[in-house]
Amino acid sequence: MQPHEPMERHPADGPSPRVERRWLALLFAMAFLLLTVGLGKSGFEGRDERRYARVAFEVGPGEDFFVMHFMGELYPDKPPLMFWSQALAYRLTGGLSPLGARLPLVPYTLGALAFAYFAMRRLGGARVALLALAMLTVAFRFAHSGRFARLDMAMCCFTFGSFWATARILFPYAGERAAGLGVVLWGWAAAGLAILAKGPGFLVWWIALGAFAAARRDWSVVRAHRPLLGVPVMLAVPALWFVPAALLGGMDYIGPMVGTHVVERAIGAVRHEEPFHYFWHKILYDSAPVGPVLPFAAWLLWSGRRALRERPGLQFAALWLLLGLVFFSLPTGKRSLYILPLYPAAALLAAHTLWAAQERAHRGVARGLWLMQWGASALLLLAAPMLLWLTFGFGEGLRESPPAWVNAGFALPIALAAGASLLQLKRGRLVASMACLVLAVHPAYWWLHAALFPINRDDTVAREMAARIEADGGAGAAAAVLEPASDHHTIYGRFPSFEFDNNGEARTWLLAAPGRFLITSKERLEEFRANPATPPLRSHGVWFDPQRGRDFAIVSVAPPAAEGDGTDD
Repeated sequence: MQPHEPMERHPADGPSPRVERRWLALLFAMAFLLLTVGLGKSGFEGRDERRYARVAFEVGPGEDFFVMHFMGELYPDKPPLMFWSQALAYRLTGGLSPLGARLPLVPYTLGALAFAYFAMRRLGGARVALLALAMLTVAFRFAHSGRFARLDMAMCCFTFGSFWATARILFPYAGERAAGLGVVLWGWAAAGLAILAKGPGFLVWWIALGAFAAARRDWSVVRAHRPLLGVPVMLAVPALWFVPAALLGGMDYIGPMVGTHVVERAIGAVRHEEPFHYFWHKILYDSAPVGPVLPFAAWLLWSGRRALRERPGLQFAALWLLLGLVFFSLPTGKRSLYILPLYPAAALLAAHTLWAAQERAHRGVARGLWLMQWGASALLLLAAPMLLWLTFGFGEGLRESPPAWVNAGFALPIALAAGASLLQLKRGRLVASMACLVLAVHPAYWWLHAALFPINRDDTVAREMAARIEADGGAGAAAAVLEPASDHHTIYGRFPSFEFDNNGEARTWLLAAPGRFLITSKERLEEFRANPATPPLRSHGVWFDPQRGRDFAIVSVAPPAAEGDGTDD
């Protein structure tokens, strides 16, 4: 096979170009709503989002543009692309806020979906790619990562860009011109941008490409990507940041970045240790509704493995998913977000399985999928009315339910779409049933982000406390949070909070400089004071936070004149 010879010509079994464009417009409009509804209405979620928002806040001109900082200290943990994006968003939205921190996720996620769709279309055809795109937009971990300020979606956007370049190079449509040098160089440059976004996630692309060439016994697949030219391009992109950062930050910055946060994480020497099989079961439910279909897809591919060589697009997708799971399983450090680069391959294989089963080519698979989708549809249908009675306990820090009429407004379309899914199953239409199931998930997400989270994570009280801290502390004041039990709490203002989970770290930070204030629950404060190593503290007030149902206190280290009583309200 020559490098640019068409490997697969898809039959004209998909929608017309006009119909395809309409479906794409609808799917991307729904994805946009999914990403933006209530985007800035709730406070920061988890420590990563708080920490990254603060790092981006400290991005500035000169050295601070290349060398990242957190609370004034060097921050070598992550590369800067997402932080630069957030810093720009802060300028557009008027300062540090959850909205500004999350806003860059919208274009990154839409870009990831676009690259994924056009790659999947070449691998499996238009009708399979449309269903796969619909499933991918609501896949739990993927949808969640598109709304909260973490680095993974930016990395996925450019990793999928590299996969699109490969699909364009290896899978041209009939009559289409061979991919030019621009497409090849984009694939490598996108891999470099993925490094700049989070790290070496581009290795999934390399592994899939190499495995595909080995499976086909055709190394022109690799040569078509011109690696001697492409690898320098890929390395040049992050070097534009890395070289100035190394010169300005020195080994104190570059050393931990390469040693601790690349090498040690690869061998599992730090955090997130999980067993080898962690991702193999995690993808089944973290990517729902994609994941539950994957066992049927695996059976379908295995039973037709001899014919798989005649479907090189599916073969590439299968290797992308399988070898990717092996690659991510080898290090002992694992998190659910790490396997997001595998989701388009999983969605494509799941969508192909649904189409194949619906056409009765595999009755056993069709029967199993029918039962699985019936259960999922029925579950959503029954779960929707429960929104009317949800009062608390849905998750950490959630205490209140939206009004009944709000719950009913979201429960109705969930129930209608789930009911339509069951009706389509009764008629034997697996694909239409899955489409209705995907449709039912959208109002469920909207309800969470537009109704439940905002009223439970309203940060009005926290903002008022930020203003009080700045007024009491004056110039240079800084606030931190000693984690109150299991509830997260963030203080906003000129100096957004840092969060500690143990007394020792909080004590060290509090004593490091004047003008530092610690916020914590009254119960945690009593424990903090009881430690003999804790210095005398000065109280600056107590307030009740109705969202967390507890009292909070603001304290600082007492000056020498106030050490006698330890308080001064």
